[in-house]
Amino acid sequence: MKLITSLVIVFITSLYADSKSIKFASGPVDGEYHKYVDRLNEKGFKFKNIVSIGSGDNLKKLYEDKVDLAISQVDILKFINKKIDNSIKDVMPLYYEEIYLLVKDDINSLKDLNNKNIYCGGFDSGSCFTANFLEHEYNLHFNYVTLDDKDGIDAYISVIGTPATKYKYKIKGYKFISLPRNKKMDLKYKRGVITHKDYAYIKTHIETYSVLSTIVVRKKDVVKYKKLIDKIKLKTKGILKWVL
Repeated sequence: MKLITSLVIVFITSLYADSKSIKFASGPVDGEYHKYVDRLNEKGFKFKNIVSIGSGDNLKKLYEDKVDLAISQVDILKFINKKIDNSIKDVMPLYYEEIYLLVKDDINSLKDLNNKNIYCGGFDSGSCFTANFLEHEYNLHFNYVTLDDKDGIDAYISVIGTPATKYKYKIKGYKFISLPRNKKMDLKYKRGVITHKDYAYIKTHIETYSVLSTIVVRKKDVVKYKKLIDKIKLKTKGILKWVL
């Protein structure tokens, strides 16, 4: 019996030991991806949770061998992979995130955002990549600004899982608007909707698109980290949106 107990202890210890020195690029400290890696560590893993700007920054760090694992939106992953010979591989899909358009009350449609001031976070964030993609697909032009821009912010564009804590309460002077259905968007994104069930203050359905988030590794390291990824899957089975 003592031998069996010892073997169990050794097994449980080894389950997480190989994660101890692994650098895992996530996102801003207050972001979903960073909280996700924190939750993994709470479940016994020992990842070094690396703060970043977001998906684009994560992929850059991974490509430059500065981290071992990372989280990314699938849309930016596909775009970047075309430029780097598909050298990054998605190994564990996480959950879908919705594209949010939070605009001033006097703005009523996406086309009204043409030439308006847009805030989407850091330049290398997934949200800013998606915002840039929206410009292209809907033939618009955005003025990208910082939070403290003297001319103000007409709209916030973010990609985040629903329901999102940051939008739990209505933001005074702003509202959500829908993303028009678009054939090119239908090819790259999943159709989504934000409703009263997600936020009590929403009175009508907000049509949008959703993008999958995923854990990624360098293609050459897929075999190296396979057992570790399998362990993550095992510990998170059936749990999709931990951090929302």
